[in-house]
Amino acid sequence: MAKHLSRRYILYSITEWNMKGDKLTWDNLCKKVSRKIGKTPTRQSLYTHKEIVNLYMAKKKAIRQKVDLVDKPSSIKKAYEKIDKLEIKVAELSNLNNILQENIAKLQYSCYLKGIKEHEIEENFPIIKR
Repeated sequence: MAKHLSRRYILYSITEWNMKGDKLTWDNLCKKVSRKIGKTPTRQSLYTHKEIVNLYMAKKKAIRQKVDLVDKPSSIKKAYEKIDKLEIKVAELSNLNNILQENIAKLQYSCYLKGIKEHEIEENFPIIKR
Protein backbone atom coordinates (compact mmCIF):
# COMPACT_ATOMS: atom_id res chain seq x y z
CA MET A 1 0.00 0.00 0.00
CA ALA A 2 1.36 3.45 -0.86
CA LYS A 3 2.53 5.74 1.96
CA HIS A 4 -0.31 8.17 1.60
CA LEU A 5 -2.95 5.39 1.68
CA SER A 6 -3.38 4.22 5.25
CA ARG A 7 -4.81 0.68 5.26
CA ARG A 8 -6.89 1.48 8.34
CA TYR A 9 -8.40 4.59 6.77
CA ILE A 10 -9.24 2.84 3.49
CA LEU A 11 -10.89 -0.02 5.37
CA TYR A 12 -12.89 2.48 7.41
CA SER A 13 -13.85 4.51 4.34
CA ILE A 14 -15.26 1.53 2.49
CA THR A 15 -16.91 -0.35 5.36
CA GLU A 16 -18.57 2.75 6.85
CA TRP A 17 -19.73 4.10 3.50
CA ASN A 18 -23.48 4.63 4.03
CA MET A 19 -23.03 7.59 6.38
CA LYS A 20 -24.12 10.31 3.91
CA GLY A 21 -26.18 8.32 1.48
CA ASP A 22 -23.77 9.01 -1.39
CA LYS A 23 -23.52 6.34 -4.03
CA LEU A 24 -20.45 4.12 -3.73
CA THR A 25 -18.37 4.82 -6.84
CA TRP A 26 -14.64 4.97 -7.44
CA ASP A 27 -14.82 8.74 -7.92
CA ASN A 28 -16.71 9.27 -4.64
CA LEU A 29 -14.24 6.99 -2.87
CA CYS A 30 -11.34 9.05 -4.26
CA LYS A 31 -13.00 12.26 -3.02
CA LYS A 32 -13.53 10.80 0.45
CA VAL A 33 -9.93 9.58 0.65
CA SER A 34 -8.66 12.96 -0.57
CA ARG A 35 -10.26 14.70 2.43
CA LYS A 36 -8.12 12.61 4.76
CA ILE A 37 -4.78 12.46 2.94
CA GLY A 38 -4.80 15.96 1.43
CA LYS A 39 -4.46 14.96 -2.21
CA THR A 40 -6.80 13.14 -4.54
CA PRO A 41 -5.66 9.67 -5.56
CA THR A 42 -6.67 8.44 -8.96
CA ARG A 43 -9.11 5.62 -9.43
CA GLN A 44 -6.32 3.63 -11.02
CA SER A 45 -4.01 4.04 -8.01
CA LEU A 46 -6.75 2.74 -5.71
CA TYR A 47 -7.52 -0.06 -8.14
CA THR A 48 -3.93 -1.34 -8.05
CA HIS A 49 -4.38 -2.44 -4.43
CA LYS A 50 -6.14 -5.84 -4.39
CA GLU A 51 -7.36 -5.36 -0.83
CA ILE A 52 -9.13 -2.12 -1.74
CA VAL A 53 -10.68 -3.69 -4.85
CA ASN A 54 -11.92 -6.72 -2.90
CA LEU A 55 -13.44 -4.53 -0.18
CA TYR A 56 -15.01 -2.25 -2.76
CA MET A 57 -16.59 -5.15 -4.65
CA ALA A 58 -17.80 -6.80 -1.44
CA LYS A 59 -19.37 -3.55 -0.22
CA LYS A 60 -21.06 -2.95 -3.58
CA LYS A 61 -22.45 -6.49 -3.52
CA ALA A 62 -23.68 -6.03 0.06
CA ILE A 63 -25.39 -2.76 -0.84
CA ARG A 64 -27.11 -4.35 -3.83
CA GLN A 65 -28.32 -7.32 -1.79
CA LYS A 66 -29.56 -5.09 1.00
CA VAL A 67 -31.59 -3.04 -1.47
CA ASP A 68 -33.06 -6.20 -3.00
CA LEU A 69 -33.92 -7.81 0.34
CA VAL A 70 -35.75 -4.85 1.86
CA ASP A 71 -39.44 -5.72 2.08
CA LYS A 72 -41.40 -2.71 3.29
CA PRO A 73 -44.73 -3.40 4.96
CA SER A 74 -47.79 -1.82 3.41
CA SER A 75 -49.05 -0.30 6.66
CA ILE A 76 -47.88 0.54 10.16
CA LYS A 77 -50.11 -2.16 11.63
CA LYS A 78 -48.41 -4.84 9.54
CA ALA A 79 -45.02 -3.41 10.51
CA TYR A 80 -45.92 -3.71 14.21
CA GLU A 81 -47.09 -7.27 13.68
CA LYS A 82 -43.87 -8.16 11.90
CA ILE A 83 -41.80 -6.56 14.66
CA ASP A 84 -43.75 -8.49 17.32
CA LYS A 85 -43.18 -11.79 15.48
CA LEU A 86 -39.49 -11.06 15.14
CA GLU A 87 -39.18 -10.12 18.81
CA ILE A 88 -40.86 -13.40 19.80
CA LYS A 89 -38.51 -15.31 17.50
CA VAL A 90 -35.48 -13.53 18.99
CA ALA A 91 -36.65 -14.41 22.51
CA GLU A 92 -37.17 -18.07 21.54
CA LEU A 93 -33.74 -18.30 19.91
CA SER A 94 -32.14 -16.60 22.89
CA ASN A 95 -33.72 -19.14 25.25
CA LEU A 96 -32.61 -22.01 23.02
CA ASN A 97 -29.10 -20.57 22.91
CA ASN A 98 -29.00 -20.40 26.72
CA ILE A 99 -30.17 -24.02 27.00
CA LEU A 100 -27.52 -25.17 24.52
CA GLN A 101 -24.80 -23.24 26.32
CA GLU A 102 -25.85 -24.85 29.60
CA ASN A 103 -25.73 -28.31 28.00
CA ILE A 104 -22.27 -27.64 26.60
CA ALA A 105 -21.04 -26.50 30.01
CA LYS A 106 -22.42 -29.70 31.58
CA LEU A 107 -20.76 -31.85 28.90
CA GLN A 108 -17.45 -30.06 29.34
CA TYR A 109 -17.56 -30.50 33.10
CA SER A 110 -18.50 -34.16 32.74
CA CYS A 111 -15.60 -34.74 30.35
CA TYR A 112 -13.28 -32.91 32.72
CA LEU A 113 -14.32 -35.15 35.64
CA LYS A 114 -13.73 -38.28 33.57
CA GLY A 115 -10.40 -37.03 32.24
CA ILE A 116 -11.48 -36.99 28.61
CA LYS A 117 -9.43 -34.65 26.42
CA GLU A 118 -10.73 -32.78 23.37
CA HIS A 119 -8.70 -34.82 20.89
CA GLU A 120 -10.14 -38.03 22.39
CA ILE A 121 -13.67 -36.80 21.79
CA GLU A 122 -12.91 -35.93 18.17
CA GLU A 123 -11.32 -39.36 17.55
CA ASN A 124 -14.59 -41.14 18.25
CA PHE A 125 -16.61 -39.29 15.63
CA PRO A 126 -16.91 -40.99 12.26
CA ILE A 127 -16.14 -39.00 9.13
CA ILE A 128 -19.37 -38.17 7.33
CA LYS A 129 -19.14 -37.86 3.56
CA ARG A 130 -21.90 -35.67 2.20
